[in-house]
Amino acid sequence: MRIAIFTDTYYPDINGVVSSIGILRNELMKHGHQVLIITTIPPLGVHMEDDPSIIRMNGISLKSIYGYRMAGIYNNKIFKKIKEFNPDIIHTQTEYGVGLFGRLCGYKLNIPTVYTFHTNLYDYTYYVTKGIEPFDSIAKKIVKKLMKIYTTHTTSLIVPSVKTASMMKSIGIKKEINIVPTGLELERFKTYNKEHTTQIKEEYGLSNHFNLISLGRLAEEKSLDLIINAMPEIIQRNSNIRLFIIGDGPAKNTLMQLTHDLNMDDYIRFAGCQSADVIPDFYYSGDLFVSASLTETQGLTFIEAMASSLPVLARYDSNLDPVIVEGGNGHFFYTQEEYIEKVIELSHQDLTPYKEYAVKHAQQFDSHTFYKGVIHVYNSSIDHFENCFVVSSIKPHEKLVSVEFVSGKRKIALECTIEDVETFHLAIQTRVNQEVIDILKEKQNIRHLYFRAVKLLSYHDYCFHDLKKRLETYGDYNEIEIMKCMALLTDRHLIDDRKYVRSYIDTTLKKGKGLKKALIDLKNKDIPEHLIEEEIEKFDESEEKEYAFNIVDQLYSNNRKLSPQGLIQKIKRTLYNKGYSENTILSVMNSYDFEFSHERTLSLLKQECEKTYKRYQNKYHGQELKMRISRFLKQKGYDYEDILIVMDEIWSELND
Repeated sequence: MRIAIFTDTYYPDINGVVSSIGILRNELMKHGHQVLIITTIPPLGVHMEDDPSIIRMNGISLKSIYGYRMAGIYNNKIFKKIKEFNPDIIHTQTEYGVGLFGRLCGYKLNIPTVYTFHTNLYDYTYYVTKGIEPFDSIAKKIVKKLMKIYTTHTTSLIVPSVKTASMMKSIGIKKEINIVPTGLELERFKTYNKEHTTQIKEEYGLSNHFNLISLGRLAEEKSLDLIINAMPEIIQRNSNIRLFIIGDGPAKNTLMQLTHDLNMDDYIRFAGCQSADVIPDFYYSGDLFVSASLTETQGLTFIEAMASSLPVLARYDSNLDPVIVEGGNGHFFYTQEEYIEKVIELSHQDLTPYKEYAVKHAQQFDSHTFYKGVIHVYNSSIDHFENCFVVSSIKPHEKLVSVEFVSGKRKIALECTIEDVETFHLAIQTRVNQEVIDILKEKQNIRHLYFRAVKLLSYHDYCFHDLKKRLETYGDYNEIEIMKCMALLTDRHLIDDRKYVRSYIDTTLKKGKGLKKALIDLKNKDIPEHLIEEEIEKFDESEEKEYAFNIVDQLYSNNRKLSPQGLIQKIKRTLYNKGYSENTILSVMNSYDFEFSHERTLSLLKQECEKTYKRYQNKYHGQELKMRISRFLKQKGYDYEDILIVMDEIWSELND
């Protein structure tokens, strides 16, 4: 694989970012990959190696702001060299000039870009605003916006720690975050040049002393002033202690002046910037590594110190939880007073157990593990890039936005909301993966379903089950989309099975049907039984009986030609068919005042008997005719004795 790494800072600079890039480069080359470094030219007078695999750009010093240099965002001559290198992937390590140049190269070469977030920019707005409000708050908002832009327009994102990942998520970074702790070439720190270490101690007045080591960039956010301000009291309690500060940065002169003002020049020594090959010798000149920084994304110098057999005393920061084991390879402190007490305590102890634990614990941060994590991100980024879609057009469409995505010969047009466009940072030439396409398509389908459902509900009431079945008939949507639409309708109270049950029962009663009928119908709609029963219990029995009573009254008035028993049976049968329970029917029938005069009953019976006689007389004769008529009238509900009386009367008339 051919990898182009873009960074504003590289050797001979000494800082955590440079260490991380150098280690990554060595591991990549060790495993057969080709690496091209694009970085800035160091300041005049600083020696730099002549390496054809390192391309350097002119840069502007940012010492007043950050201690680094920043290059322009584009250089056509260098772009041609990068194009000749023909990288498979671009890895940017910074947010500034060279990093932006890397993004442009990735865009022009149409290859994936990986971005490693090394520094929490929130901690560095002070360099611009000096902490003055409201400018600092405004600067932090700008940083937040820039961080979203940086992370959006990159294929993959790498951070070194869980804390950094959590911070990025907290400010709204939606992209998947790969946590890859930077590994170290620990073999470098297993041995050192004893003669050079002895020479260092003699040169800086450290021989035969208990030496505190601080190594890194000298900047305000590193809080070295806390370490320096603690020295007078430390010396007062143990004059054998020395503080050895290695590194350079924008705060160097301020820290040296603070040392002088405290009359600590004999006890605090500054070694300035040192080349990477002698750094182990400087670590081995110390007895305890100290730091008060709260801005470490991982703490590479802490791990280097541990690999060099140095215990670590550091101000607590959750990023350091994986690095420092309290009481094992070192200690945490929270205040300057705690720091002083720990230094004094450790200066009188045998640190051999700490040293052994430190070396052992550092092994988990080896460079090969780091390499495996990064190469995995590279491979997944290339796969993702080859299968991603590019935004080719964005057009307003009513209250939505029509976005067209292209992947090879495939074209997909989707309706998105303004919120979707902002959430996924959609813009012309933005790349998104299949997962984003699937999310946007699902959201579009849910919107379509929702509007169809609302239209259906405007014409007719639906319970959850019935509306879901209706939406399933459209055939263009999957089960998940339908269920999400139904959940949305439920959340907005457009679908409410409890309300539906209540309304259905009320409508059923008004239609002259009973609660039993409503219960059966509702159960067939897959509405939970407990919900149905709870709502039915809320209805007053007298309300159902009132509707049943009206039916009885109507049937009684409209069916006076039936026999009393026939009419009663008809009424009962009608009520039962309409879904009234037996208890309700019995109660209503018993409470209704039926009036049947015997004279009227005999009159109806006679009319029915005469009609039956005319219907049967040609088919039956004699006793059989009488038996047939009698049986028919009995079925009609007439009393047998009344039947005999009426038949005798009719037969007498016929004989006369």
